[in-house]
Amino acid sequence: MVRSGFLLENICKKYLVDNKEHLVLDNVSLNISSEEITVILGESGCGKTT
Repeated sequence: MVRSGFLLENICKKYLVDNKEHLVLDNVSLNISSEEITVILGESGCGKTT
């Protein structure tokens, strides 16, 4: 059995731009085991730490 190191379930995220909602994540789930190495890549200012 693999133990979870990091678990996200049913994540939703919306942004409000010009009084319009923009759905960017819709019920996203992620399970990273404690035995995995995971990185988040992206350009400067793209929202990696948001």
